[in-house]
Amino acid sequence: MSAARVASLFASVLLFTAPLFAQTTWVVDDGGGAGVDFTTLTAAVAAASDGDRIQLHSGIYSGDVLITKGLTITHVGAGSDPRILGSVSVHGLPPAQEVRLSGLRVRGLELTSCRGAVILSEVEVEEHSLNSPGATIRRCSKVRFVRCIVHGYVPHPGMEVLASRVELTSTSVVGGDGYWSSPAPHGVGGTGMVVGDRSIVSVNCSFIGGGKGADSNSTNGPFGADGGTGLHVEAGGSLHVRGGGTQGVFGGSAHGVYGGGGGWGDDDDLYTQDGIGGTGAINHGTAVLSNADFWGGNFPWPGHRELEGISYWGTGTVTYLTPFLPAMNVDAAGLGAGAVPLVLYGEPGEDVSLLIGDRVQTNTTIGFDSPLLVEIDDVVFIGTIPANGELLHTFDAPAGWVPGDLVALQAMVLTAEGYRLSNSAAVVLR
Repeated sequence: MSAARVASLFASVLLFTAPLFAQTTWVVDDGGGAGVDFTTLTAAVAAASDGDRIQLHSGIYSGDVLITKGLTITHVGAGSDPRILGSVSVHGLPPAQEVRLSGLRVRGLELTSCRGAVILSEVEVEEHSLNSPGATIRRCSKVRFVRCIVHGYVPHPGMEVLASRVELTSTSVVGGDGYWSSPAPHGVGGTGMVVGDRSIVSVNCSFIGGGKGADSNSTNGPFGADGGTGLHVEAGGSLHVRGGGTQGVFGGSAHGVYGGGGGWGDDDDLYTQDGIGGTGAINHGTAVLSNADFWGGNFPWPGHRELEGISYWGTGTVTYLTPFLPAMNVDAAGLGAGAVPLVLYGEPGEDVSLLIGDRVQTNTTIGFDSPLLVEIDDVVFIGTIPANGELLHTFDAPAGWVPGDLVALQAMVLTAEGYRLSNSAAVVLR
């Protein structure tokens, strides 16, 4: 990053961006009771105005939810686990409005034509039987996933992105597991993610994987089905995968793209009928990787051959960045009560400052010159990366925060090549 760019970053600290203050907070509990405004989420969304907040207690909430205005919907209460037995759709969000979803379980997610920011924090999209991907994002300019889990359902991918700008941090997206009655090719695991034309997707300290192929059974014979493709970048699509920590670790700190494992074949023929692991990535667009890679899936059970899928093929371009870019992971341990535990990966001896704001900006490019993704309110020096290459830091929200407030964080690291920016993390506080 140039000196002029760094200067402009610090100058922007002087520009205060007013936070989105809630007009009204609505309380939803399917069990009713004192202080409860609604027993259904759909009724609360219909009654709410732009900027309102909806606090959702643990319970089961039926019906699809359509959001067309700026709202914050967050879970509340100790051990709260609100589950929405329907899809959540955000449509036509204007530039000045923002939707924040936190701590929810939903059956399907659809974001369309949103120029305003859509922030998803600790949201799980469950495997469902709807005729659509787990999450569909079309024509959206600022979408952030932090510590989310997205499941697909065969034959649809876990996530499909078209003409949108999306950033995933500490998030898992997995294609659905194959089953023998699924549409042809029968039993094959689902694709993890599809990056379509005119899309820029940034995947950071996250896991993208194809679904597992179906196991053999008495009805369909001894053949285990093949695993699903981890990721498919279509022509005109752009992907940036940024990793940190130990290669090959699954979960939030894992990085790279994996094909799904093949199905378990019949035991009688020296395991020759096991399915083949899925392809790591099919790339017909542009892919840039930093401290990450594509891996073919394999068969994980002891005693079976590891029929590993190929790591990558396609007509697009793949660039491996060296030296690696800094990467920021949000740790699940200690997340909550206004605290956001971070792990910053980089080279030992590099100084790290944290850019802090309450709004996000559009991701416009991939590569070494990572864009500024946070509208900055403050810059704080948080330390020097130690010998193990991992700087631990916990951001604590200032006094007066309330559940549903947003903090947007991005690290600025002084490297041998100059200042570099990490990915960002937009977290809805709880």
